[in-house]
Amino acid sequence: MKNESIFKANEQNIKKLTAKLDEAELRAKHKDLITELGDCAMSQCDTMEILKAGDCMCLTLDIKRSEAVISDPTKLVIS
Repeated sequence: MKNESIFKANEQNIKKLTAKLDEAELRAKHKDLITELGDCAMSQCDTMEILKAGDCMCLTLDIKRSEAVISDPTKLVIS
């Protein structure tokens, strides 16, 4: 709860900034990056759609672990 005011202030700042975006200009300027990043695995939105909505992309990880990870977290392997 300590961070609630910070979170709300950040949300307002994001809304102000995204309202000013020229989506067509950014889409043209960063076309290759948008293609390289692809769509969000969860929302199926591309980078510009997510940016315009003030949202974020989901990041999926391929994790390999053994029982030893419980006592030694350094054994966690992110592929």
